[in-house]
Amino acid sequence: MEATPATKEDLYKAYFCTNCLYYYKSLLLYVDKNKISFNFWAAIFPVYWMVYRKLYKEAALFYLILWGIQIALYFSLYDFTESDKQLYILKNQFIGLIIQCIPMGYICNYLYLRKAIRIVEATEISETATQRLRASGDVNIIGVFIYLIIGLIIAILNQTYS
Repeated sequence: MEATPATKEDLYKAYFCTNCLYYYKSLLLYVDKNKISFNFWAAIFPVYWMVYRKLYKEAALFYLILWGIQIALYFSLYDFTESDKQLYILKNQFIGLIIQCIPMGYICNYLYLRKAIRIVEATEISETATQRLRASGDVNIIGVFIYLIIGLIIAILNQTYS
C-alpha cells in the first residue's frame, strides 16, 4: 500500500507526473504572483501539446477555430487566381503562425494549470489519491498520434478536392 501523501504538493506533483518540477514551479508562480509561465512546446505545437496534456476540449476548440479561419480565408479569396490564392494563404499562414506562437505558449500553460488546480483541489487526500491523479494527469502520446493522423487525412482530402 502506498503511504498517504502529507501535502497538496504531493498531489500536484502526482498530477503533473511528467516534468512535475517544472509544472509545480509554474503553479507556484501562478498562485503566488499571478504570473503565467511560457511553454516553448505549447507555443510551437499548441493543439498537439494540449492533447499530450489531456486538454481535449480545448484542443478540439482551438483546432476548429484554426480550420474555421482557414475556410473563411479561402472563401474570402474567391476572385483571386489559384496561384495568387495559394501564395496569399501560405503567406498568411506563416504570419499567423508567428503571431499565434507567443500567446499560445502562455495560454496553454494557463489552461493546464487551471485544470490541475480544479482537479487536485477537488481530490480528497487518501492512499489512492496519487494513483488516481497520475492516471488523470499524466501525458497521452496516443492522442497526439490520433490528432496527427486526423490532420494528415484532412490535408490529403484538402489536396484531393482542391
